[in-house]
Amino acid sequence: MAFVREIPLPLVEKFLEIVAEKVEQSLLPQSQVAFVKLIKLTLMVRHFLLDSNRLLSNIDFIRLKIDGKRYRSEEFFLQAQTRLIHEESRLGVIASKRLGNAVTRNRLKRIIREIFRRNKHDFECSVDMIVIPRKGSLKVSFAFLEARFLSAVRQILSQT
Repeated sequence: MAFVREIPLPLVEKFLEIVAEKVEQSLLPQSQVAFVKLIKLTLMVRHFLLDSNRLLSNIDFIRLKIDGKRYRSEEFFLQAQTRLIHEESRLGVIASKRLGNAVTRNRLKRIIREIFRRNKHDFECSVDMIVIPRKGSLKVSFAFLEARFLSAVRQILSQT
């Protein structure tokens, strides 16, 4: 099961497309069709960030606050820095009480993590980033927030 969680999402989507074509063409026996459905259910559980994609230590947060490039918008404040070690990109989210109650803060953190999870494979290099959502992020759509986040990351990556 741990192996399945390590597969990059674009590769999984391509695999599912190929399997769907084979099922439609009836090239797979019925026993394999059931197995494929089980794989699909297993892969649907994959909507979370692994610990390797999260900033966890206080030292990393401090390093980013001191050395990271900054981007400020009405929706969020982003601090990011490319990683010298070419591993996976990592994200840290800081949501202060100024945003609202715990439900609001956790909702914004989930949205930002989801944007990162969907797009982490599109970054040119490994990046550590801290996102601090602002009140403006409560008023905009998911698609707008995602577009703004990606443009901010591209802008910061072009500065380094």
